[in-house]
Amino acid sequence: MHTQFCRPQFRIAREGKGWIAVAPEFRNLETSPFGYALCPDAAISQLLADPAYRALAARRRWPKPAPADFVEIELLQEDEPVEDMRPALRLVVSR
Repeated sequence: MHTQFCRPQFRIAREGKGWIAVAPEFRNLETSPFGYALCPDAAISQLLADPAYRALAARRRWPKPAPADFVEIELLQEDEPVEDMRPALRLVVSR
């Protein structure tokens, strides 16, 4: 049986007047590394420079992501229902 390597999914989303970039295992802003800035590239740079992200990426052996590796998503509003208890993120295809 052949197992194909799957790149981890990095995500980026508009948040207020800026952008937030998160790693594949993002759970919430209190416990997960993230980057926040006024433009997407700066948010990604902040995430990649975060020591908590660097430690997690080293443990998981994630390759260094390029901006093109980030998938744009739409954040759910707090009052929107979530069908299950997964992180409140919804995928929006923007390519």
